[in-house]
Amino acid sequence: MAQEPEKYRSARTLCEFVTGLAYVMEASGGLNDGMSDRLDDLIDPVRKARDWLWLVGDLMSQRKPLPADFDRNLEMAQSQALAAMPEFKALVDDACDMLARSHLDCVNPVR
Repeated sequence: MAQEPEKYRSARTLCEFVTGLAYVMEASGGLNDGMSDRLDDLIDPVRKARDWLWLVGDLMSQRKPLPADFDRNLEMAQSQALAAMPEFKALVDDACDMLARSHLDCVNPVR
């Protein structure tokens, strides 16, 4: 029971980090439709986990009882964020390459 706040903070940090970066990528407008779909598919389970963590955080702050499946869902939330990271990192790399190629003429004009 004493580890619950630390486990919660760890899972919440991971989910917030991944979903926050995804939001920035989406808001930038730099993703093509294929990459945007890829991002949505990858991040959707992490967003759902983050939303569950928000609800649990509300319960914790109000000192209400935690759901019976708290431990299982907490592990799942952390696992989903960690599992998404390698593919998310590859997607960020692909998006950076695509964006750099598409703006290469603007940055390095031929004279």
